Amino acid sequence: MYRIEFIGVPGSGKTAIRKKLIEWFKEIDNVRFVSVEEAFLEVSKKELEKFFRIILNLLPNRLGLKLSNKLISRNFLQTNAQNRFLAKWGKSLEIFLASSSYKKMTISDREIVIFSLLETGSLYECIHAFLPEESYVFFEEGFLQKSFMFISPLDSEYDFESDVIRYLDNIPLPDMTVYVKNDLAVCYERMIGRPDGLTTRLKGVEKDGILKFLQMSDIHLQRIADWLDAKNPDRLLEIENNRSLDETVDDLGRKMKLIFQNKNGLRF
Repeated sequence: MYRIEFIGVPGSGKTAIRKKLIEWFKEIDNVRFVSVEEAFLEVSKKELEKFFRIILNLLPNRLGLKLSNKLISRNFLQTNAQNRFLAKWGKSLEIFLASSSYKKMTISDREIVIFSLLETGSLYECIHAFLPEESYVFFEEGFLQKSFMFISPLDSEYDFESDVIRYLDNIPLPDMTVYVKNDLAVCYERMIGRPDGLTTRLKGVEKDGILKFLQMSDIHLQRIADWLDAKNPDRLLEIENNRSLDETVDDLGRKMKLIFQNKNGLRF
């Protein structure tokens, strides 16, 4: 499995770009390039409990995706995969639990970020174990984006070197990272205009606090991008999301296609 992760501050446009980019690649190869949701559906059709396997294989793909999304973190397959993730990568959670960020968090926020990390870990292990190696899977909220658990909307201090770098050293890094950048004022307007509103951790936070969180997030992600670039510059693509969606995706798709051809030997 070749894994692509997207990072960017909330409201930067990751979701729209990922969705459109998957469509762009599916026009080239409708089987090899899949979203993480589609990947989990394919695994579920073969590996979930028999009752769900039967239903998922009978349903049209669109309805199967809706059902499999509801089954995420509610099945024995992922329970086993979560245990496997902790056995292999549990140090990442240990680092967070020992961090100053964890100590300052409310119980509610701890529950949110730990659940989110473990859900991502179990999804990764499910797909990694059962999906064909030639698959290219697009994750929107991967392990890099989960490093946001070290940032608090109410506290600007955290230890990047001691905590975040150690966390990054103890997660399965993606094969490619797409860093979506955007003006923070635009990100703020998009965040508050979302149909489902602000994320749980930001609900009840005043505008100044949200803007401060976005600024911290921007600095945080740039530091991660610099760290990734130093390790392997061929695995990081940075893109400014200040054009039309079609223009942005077409430019990004062409760059990624070239990398896949030159580095991975893919033929289109």
